[in-house]
Amino acid sequence: MVSAPYFTPAQVVVVPGGAVVTTAPMVMAPAVVAAAPVSVMPAPESVNLTTRSDLVGRAFVDGYGNQLGTVNYVAVMPGTADARYVVVSGPSFGAGNQIFVPASQVHMSGGRVMGSGSWF
Repeated sequence: MVSAPYFTPAQVVVVPGGAVVTTAPMVMAPAVVAAAPVSVMPAPESVNLTTRSDLVGRAFVDGYGNQLGTVNYVAVMPGTADARYVVVSGPSFGAGNQIFVPASQVHMSGGRVMGSGSWF
């Protein structure tokens, strides 16, 4: 057994193929964890967050038209500016929380950004 501190949840790490929820920073006590942890997550990728997009500031809705939040940023690949994720916050995810929705699973509909697929 090894004693290791929890990582700070305020750090944003985007994992290919899934949404990532961020929370406000918390001070957490060290935890006792088993040695040799096994990771099943793909390697993280670096992205840049930008507000230079027609999507930023628009309402984000689910497939039924229910407003879940507002688009705050678009996560783009460095160097190419290809959109990878849409960053959404709102009361549906809890105060201070955001989700990263894969850009391939969003589209515009009636002036709103609509999510589809199994991201939520």
